[in-house]
Amino acid sequence: MIASCTEKKCDEPVLRAAARGALARGGDALTPFQDLLEQPWARGTDLAKPSLIAVAAAVGLLAHPGGRNLPTSTLAAWAEGGGPLAPLAARALPTRDDDVTRGRIKRLLQGTDPVVRAHVALGLGKDPEHDAVTLLVDAYRFEDDAQVRGAIVRALSERKEPQREGTLETARALDPDDGVRALARAALAGRTLAPAITVAQAAAWIAIEDNDAGTATTARAGRVVRSDGVAVPFVADPDG
Repeated sequence: MIASCTEKKCDEPVLRAAARGALARGGDALTPFQDLLEQPWARGTDLAKPSLIAVAAAVGLLAHPGGRNLPTSTLAAWAEGGGPLAPLAARALPTRDDDVTRGRIKRLLQGTDPVVRAHVALGLGKDPEHDAVTLLVDAYRFEDDAQVRGAIVRALSERKEPQREGTLETARALDPDDGVRALARAALAGRTLAPAITVAQAAAWIAIEDNDAGTATTARAGRVVRSDGVAVPFVADPDG
């Protein structure tokens, strides 16, 4: 079905339903959506505002958190533009870390959206540059959101540099959040805490209603944050 979605014809309601089904199956079921997302026509002409096809297809980024073949410029634009794709794009961006992207990564890590900050932190766990651990250590010191601190600890569990130890020990002993302290204990015990691709038996039922009566209904995009902090993009049906 995904392969039949082309620039000339794409049954978007069916695509969205297929994306929801793929989330339940996980694994290889998500890869065709990544294939679609990598098609320039599917992403739309406005780089800062991805199409609804792209939002639905972005579930593929759960299976390919580094963005696979998506251009770095596209990931950066989505991450910095806010919206439903910003978190997963922000998670992918650190895997492209270099002299050009490092400044953007730092700005996103210090941004106003805690969900985006958390995803940048998760991405830094897979950053190829060794000094990425310093960004995580510094971010933990000044972070006031428990979800973001948890993401930092998850990322540090994937790093091998010795600089991680002091922050994990501090988090285990002194973090005010029970969940973050538990994550730090697990990380110090040697567990890798990267979030799973999908969460089994998880469901969210959401009704979207217009504030103004009589407004024409249209399909709208949004994001749902899972219990482990990963944001999943969605497109609602036109009737909400």
